[in-house]
Amino acid sequence: AREKARLVAAQSLATQARLLCSAARIVSPQAPGLAEAETAATDLEKKLEGSPKPAPIDAASRVRAACLTALTKARRAGTNPDSDGADALLGEISRSADPSAKSTFELSPSRDERGVVVTLRGLFKADKLLPEAESTLKDLGRVAAAHPTFGVQVVLHDAAPPSAAETATDTKRAEEIAKALTAGGAPAAKLKAEQAGARAPVFDPADAKRKDKNARVEIVFVAGS
Repeated sequence: AREKARLVAAQSLATQARLLCSAARIVSPQAPGLAEAETAATDLEKKLEGSPKPAPIDAASRVRAACLTALTKARRAGTNPDSDGADALLGEISRSADPSAKSTFELSPSRDERGVVVTLRGLFKADKLLPEAESTLKDLGRVAAAHPTFGVQVVLHDAAPPSAAETATDTKRAEEIAKALTAGGAPAAKLKAEQAGARAPVFDPADAKRKDKNARVEIVFVAGS
């Protein structure tokens, strides 16, 4: 049981590493150490596909740290002096997410190392965006357009490990999300989509009542400073 838990933790750390490296590439593709960190993250994910024993949790921690370092260096190399921009953006989105408003989609903004994260659920019927979801994403695209120092990372999470067909569906969904964001004004050159599968759950997958909430979309406003 302990080894299984270590494997889940290693998978989560490896996914976090890839998303941090992806964020670093949005900020600056030439960030020092980024290429090496990305290679290490890719190699680790390939190793984890085979359920290795013992689980490489220490290696996963090192790769995550390397990707976070690359993101830090990418920001230091930039010219954006606005170090409080992410906090200001979080406040702006939080104020717009009025809990008394009867909106179909609840915005759940938060902060992590990448920047400001907006979590959304229930955007699709099959691989088609619901009209209300498209409207919400266009609004977020307008936010991105109003804050050009931020890039945008789109991350699709699944409630259970996806099959090949479900992975293809996630690819189509990512394309639909990117299309709606850019229609709202988000710059396509600073937008990147990632698929996390079921490797980064926020609820216990064994919890029958809440496991479906692991299926979600993160719209991450990647801070450039």
